[in-house]
Amino acid sequence: MNKSINSQSYADAALSLFRAGYQVIPVAPGSKRTAVKWNPWLTKLSSKAIVDYWKRHPDHELGCIVGDELIVFDADSPLSIAALTGLEESFGITPSMIVKTTKGEHHYFLRAKGTVAIQNSHSTADHPERLDVKTGRALIILPPSKGKALITGMEDGGIVRADKLVEADQDFVDAIYLHNGLPLPHLSVPVRRSTTGPKTGHLHLLQILLNHLDASCGYDDWVRVGMALANSARGSQEGYRLFDDWSSRSHKYKGDGETLAKWRSFRSDCEGGYRISTLFYMAQKAGFSTEDIYDEAEPFEMLEGEDGTS
Repeated sequence: MNKSINSQSYADAALSLFRAGYQVIPVAPGSKRTAVKWNPWLTKLSSKAIVDYWKRHPDHELGCIVGDELIVFDADSPLSIAALTGLEESFGITPSMIVKTTKGEHHYFLRAKGTVAIQNSHSTADHPERLDVKTGRALIILPPSKGKALITGMEDGGIVRADKLVEADQDFVDAIYLHNGLPLPHLSVPVRRSTTGPKTGHLHLLQILLNHLDASCGYDDWVRVGMALANSARGSQEGYRLFDDWSSRSHKYKGDGETLAKWRSFRSDCEGGYRISTLFYMAQKAGFSTEDIYDEAEPFEMLEGEDGTS
């Protein structure tokens, strides 16, 4: 059955994806709600169960329980799509399955063995650059459901098998969390929470990245670092202290008067969109590896992800 799932019936698409190793599940039409209870359905999931179900409910759409073996990155805006493709390019990986959604794209990956990840979701209105992470007990909607279409993912034998997807390893997952401004998912100690300023653990991550950047860089890069810090630290005094301390390591440093004036000129929603991912890219070019985080960072509290579907 080589016809793209975009043009298959829900029953045929469900069979194609199930045979390729995906945990398919029926979804109520026009919703993001499963039409059956998860555990009983998954326990009895088979080709016969699929045929029998969709014979009774041919209009029911199609979802997938992602599971611990897979991980899906959900980009819901042009900014987040650009961020995701940029991260993929920097790591030299190309997803073998991409689904177009009403707002953006879903990029499917095999979760490398031993990789720790926690699903989390973000408000696109508040954080258009961020990426939702879907893994474990997460539901995601599949083609040919309304608003979903497969962009890449077909092979000569049909849909690409789940166990043959390109792998996302811990370094790549960490880069996604850094881009989202979150602590790494596998590190754990208490973090001081604040609604107005950055989390303590997050500041420590910023410090680690700054330790790999040359403060005597050119003016443009110095401004980029400042803007990224202002965004990531929410314009806080703690963020300014990081910026000033790092700037003072340069022979060009003219005192805190200059850094404070520049800091005040940065807006929390900088038009350039410079964020923690900017620091990550710059540090990576200077030889930084996420292994440096394991060596230098104190562990952080794992943030509980929000359940959600796309």
